[in-house]
This record gives sequence, structure tokens and C-alpha cells, in this order.
Amino acid sequence: MQNLISNSCVGAFLYYRNKQVFDNPFMWTKIEIEDYISLIKNFDTIDFNNIDFSFEHMIVHGKVSPYKSVVGYLDNKVKLHYMHYIKSKSYDNPTRLGGMNIYGNNIMEYAREKYFIRLSRMNRSPTFLCNLKVRDDEKYQRYITGLLEIETNHPLYILTYKSKRNKVYHKKHIHILYVNDDILNSGMAVVARYVHKYYPFLRINQSEKIKTNT
Repeated sequence: MQNLISNSCVGAFLYYRNKQVFDNPFMWTKIEIEDYISLIKNFDTIDFNNIDFSFEHMIVHGKVSPYKSVVGYLDNKVKLHYMHYIKSKSYDNPTRLGGMNIYGNNIMEYAREKYFIRLSRMNRSPTFLCNLKVRDDEKYQRYITGLLEIETNHPLYILTYKSKRNKVYHKKHIHILYVNDDILNSGMAVVARYVHKYYPFLRINQSEKIKTNT
């Protein structure tokens, strides 16, 4: 299995379930659909070493949070949201406080270090996994159209609501996987468990199993 690049934490949870090393730098990031489309379109030409990091206030349940998380701007083409890497002056060193969130005063340096460590392992062709969790019909149609118009030789799998089965079409290299609505509306770990069980071809299979905490 090629390295799996997701626009959500579903990808990282799949690596965890398979006890595989993180072999691409997009783990624990949220990538908006427009940026994800740009990533796929430009994947073979992007300069992955050209990335700038900064902070942005987190958006929680549609509201601006007082907390800031790390964002990365990749080659002026793709914005990466590190939702789990949160700035906090209370911790000098990156500290995990339950769940997947890591807090620290130097969390940007931590994100940068992890990015380049994982980038150094990215030596296989990608398989893309898009978590298309969008209810609004107009926005959904715009996103699915944009995804289906991508010209790529890399496999792209799109997880989407089973209730929208009649509104989308398949295309070469692009495959739509219909998921029960209640599953897709659950947490990322639940979605990853579902994918792992029902879509075994998306299981990460590396030659050596390594702890995934890096």
C-alpha cells in the first residue's frame, strides 16, 4: 500500500490502527477541500521543503477560540491546519493532555520538526483519502465536482454520505466510498475503524511495523 494522505485525521488514525510509521508529513492535519484539491493537482511538482509556519486562532463549533494552533503554508499552494498542536505558555515542552491534543510554548518548532521527519520518509507514491463530510448540497456539489475534475494518476478515494449516492459519479483513478451517514458524522477514530473494517485495500501495509508516535 502506498502512503496514505488524508485531508483529515482519519488518515493518522488508520496508521495507528495498523501500527505503522508516519511516512508522510500530513498526519494530524486538517486540509480544506480547496487546498486538498490543490495538493493533489500539484503533488508531483510541489516543493515540500518550502513551508512556512504560523499561528491562527482555532475555530471550535463555528466560533473563534482564544487558543491558537499551528498552520503551515506549503509552497504557497496548500494550507495545513494542525488542529492538535496548540500554543500554551503553561508548558515549556510539548505536552499531551489526553486525546490527541499537544500543548506547548514552542509547539511551532515541534510541528516543524515532525513535518520534516515525516517528509524524509515519504518515498512512495501517494494514495489520497478525502473525507467529504459536507451536508450543504450546494457546497457539496462544488467540492465533489472539483474532486472529480482532478487529472491525476494517483488513486483518490472519497468518503462521503451514503444518502448522496445518486448525486456523484466515478472516474478513472477516483473512487467514491459511500459510508453510513451516522458513521461519517462520528469522530475521526470511528470513521477510521469503519474504513479499516470494510475497505481493507486502504490498510497501510509497510515492510516494517514501527511505533507511530513520531
